[in-house]
Amino acid sequence: MTDPGPRPNATPPPRPRVPVSGVILAAGTGSRLGRTKPLLDVDGQPLVRRIAVEALASQLTEVVVVVGHDAEAVTRALDGLPVRVVGNPEFQGGQATSVRAGVAAVTVSVAIIRYSLRPTARP
Repeated sequence: MTDPGPRPNATPPPRPRVPVSGVILAAGTGSRLGRTKPLLDVDGQPLVRRIAVEALASQLTEVVVVVGHDAEAVTRALDGLPVRVVGNPEFQGGQATSVRAGVAAVTVSVAIIRYSLRPTARP
């Protein structure tokens, strides 16, 4: 009997899982809005918590949250979640400073950056 070759609907072998970190940017002042965006209530919970829960439900290796403005309140909003909170003392210098702080904190070589100001975007 000859080998029929690959089956058209065969499941491909599993790919090795690449470790990926998620970085949530939650350090901004919310100056245009007039209040701290990560603390906005969305469906009964702070926006930053909602985003962190969604990130934790994915297959990310770790979740890092960068805080700056109103850091204590944003950190409290994450209580009980297995995320790593990283402070950005230069948050007033713009989003790039938070990206740098988040990327510097990840423990793997691939990171996905997630802004906390878009509540309807999905990871």
